[in-house]
Amino acid sequence: MKSGSIILFPLLASVIFILLALAIRDRLPDPLAIHFGISGQADGYLSFWPSVITNAALIATPAFVGLFLASTGYPKRLRGIFFWLPMSLTGLFFAISSYLLLIQIDLESAEVAKIDANFFLLIFLPVFFLILLLFRLPVIAVDDSYLNIKSLGISMVKISLAQIASVSITNVRARDFGGWGLRVNLLGEIAFLPSSGAAIAIEKRSGERILIRTNSPEQMKTMIEGKLS
Repeated sequence: MKSGSIILFPLLASVIFILLALAIRDRLPDPLAIHFGISGQADGYLSFWPSVITNAALIATPAFVGLFLASTGYPKRLRGIFFWLPMSLTGLFFAISSYLLLIQIDLESAEVAKIDANFFLLIFLPVFFLILLLFRLPVIAVDDSYLNIKSLGISMVKISLAQIASVSITNVRARDFGGWGLRVNLLGEIAFLPSSGAAIAIEKRSGERILIRTNSPEQMKTMIEGKLS
């Protein structure tokens, strides 16, 4: 976990947002629109500094939550995810907060502020990407040193081969983990479950267990065991 980056990035993003707000303050209405109804029309307002500070804190929050989670218990096994996920959310919140500022430039009153289709694309495209990332069948890549579990080319979990005690094939059910996607159950088992079915079970020497759903379990098992031997 690059803890320095996960702290500095959200702080820098928050500072940049505040500087942006100050740079265009004379062109913004006061109070600012902070909430928009289903129609896209502004229906909630807050004065300049409370609005800016609230948004700056929102921008920083995901990364600090990720840093906290990554420093406690089982999420350490998902340190890759607990780095890029909160960082991505910080970037998304920065983009949304900045967009809502920029659409209010030169308005006589925030009451006429309105969001358009670009705002919904800004939100739904990253959300769609995240759903696709967490709910698609993972790819297992193995070299001479590591087993890497990837989705959309992004490393989700990377395990040293020296840490693997055994590999087996099992059947997993989404209901045992509370649903589909990336899951952790009460036993602390990590499961990559885009669907129920056959999975590779990685037993680590530390006692941890990782389940990876795959349509070719025998082939994956043979490949991993070949690297372990």
